[in-house]
Amino acid sequence: MTTVSMVTFNHLPAEQGKKDRSSKDAMTKSLDKARGQARINIGKAFQQQRQLRDLNGLKGDAIIAVFLLPCLFFYIQCDNVQSFHKAE
Repeated sequence: MTTVSMVTFNHLPAEQGKKDRSSKDAMTKSLDKARGQARINIGKAFQQQRQLRDLNGLKGDAIIAVFLLPCLFFYIQCDNVQSFHKAE
C-alpha cells in the first residue's frame, strides 16, 4: 500500500500574500510608467526599423542603435568630404 502525503507551499498567511501582490503590482505600474515616458514615436520609420531588425537578426532597439551609429558617422564623414570638395 502506498501513502501519498500532500505538501502545500502556501505557507504565507492570506494577508501577506495580498501585500506581496499589491507591492508587485505597484512596482509593475511604476516600471510601465517609466517605460512609457522613455518611448518616442518614430512614425513611418517604425516599419523600416522593424524590417532592419529582422533582416539583420538584431535583438533590441539598443542593438539597432549600435548597428546604425557607425553607418551614420560614415555618412556624415562622406558628406563633409563631398562638401569640402564642392567648396574648392
